[in-house]
Parts: sequence; structure tokens; C-alpha cells
Amino acid sequence: DGTGRAQASAVAAALDDEPIDRVYASPLVRARDTAAPLAAANSIAIEIRNELKEVDYGRYQGLLKAEQPLKLRREHLVAPLPGGESLYDVYRRVSGMAGELRKSLEAGAKLAVVGHFWSNRMLVGVMQGIPFDLLFEQSRYKPANGSIYEIAFGRSGDGLVVAAQGWRLQGGDGVPRVGHAPLSRNQPA
Repeated sequence: DGTGRAQASAVAAALDDEPIDRVYASPLVRARDTAAPLAAANSIAIEIRNELKEVDYGRYQGLLKAEQPLKLRREHLVAPLPGGESLYDVYRRVSGMAGELRKSLEAGAKLAVVGHFWSNRMLVGVMQGIPFDLLFEQSRYKPANGSIYEIAFGRSGDGLVVAAQGWRLQGGDGVPRVGHAPLSRNQPA
């Protein structure tokens, strides 16, 4: 729709000053459509990754939240939704991709990842080194559609460490707000 296209364009505009080497996206249409302007601006192809799909809601897939309110964090942390996944399943799924992302980052690549609320939240946690059982103690990760969460990595004796992180763009209401807030140093999301 028009709002989604405006948000995707705002994401590409917000990252206009950053040369992006690789753009990863979930295979779901809305993620691919969001990634397209960013990939085009950098003259690169989108790398489709199944690991970035949203949580599989199983029999609840496609229902409106009002029709079936779910308590994912209370009831489905480790117990899968009927016919679907648990949040831990998503955490494990994105964990496999995190090692690949780290290798690219260690080689100096700048990466963009376009996924969905839960897959992105889990990936941010994995990239920060937050164990699953502590991930939900973090309350600062509340993105709206068309948001950019930026993680800057530095090097230590053991490899990459999170040097800074924060919101670069918070969209969501159809009015993209492009701007760069200062990144917070070493604070969990």
C-alpha cells in the first residue's frame, strides 16, 4: 500500500549516506518490498533468507489480534503455538544466521536486514549476545513499521562487540521520521 511504500522509501533515504554491501530480507512479500528501494539504491540484489521469517503462528496465522489475542511471551516462549513455532524456535532459527552476519561484519561489510517484529527482535538479541532467557527483560525494543535499529560493532580481543546501538528511524504512523539520534554506547535494547 502507499504507507508501506512511503516507509520503505524513508528507510532507503535514511540510509542514503551509508554504503550498504548486503541487504538480507525475509521471503515474505512485505519484507522484500521494504528491502527493494534500499537494495536498488546500493545497486545490489536482495538476499532472501528463510531465517528472517516472522514467527509461524500456526492455526492463528491470518487472524486479527482482536479475534485471537495471543500471549506469546507468557504462553509460547518455549511451547509452540498450535501448528506453529515458539519464540525460542525463532531465536534458534535466527541464531544460525547470526554467525554468518558476524563473519561479514568482521570483514568490514555494512549489512541491512529486513525481517519482522519477532525475527528482528530475536536477531538483535543474538547479535548483542543476550541469552534467550534474558532477552525479554529488555524493554527498549519497540519498533514500528518502517523503523531502523542500528547496531555498530567494534573489535575486542575476542572479536566483535556491540559498541553502540539505537534507533535511526522510527516510523509507523504513516509519517516517516528521518533523522539520526545519537547511538547509545553499550546499552541493551
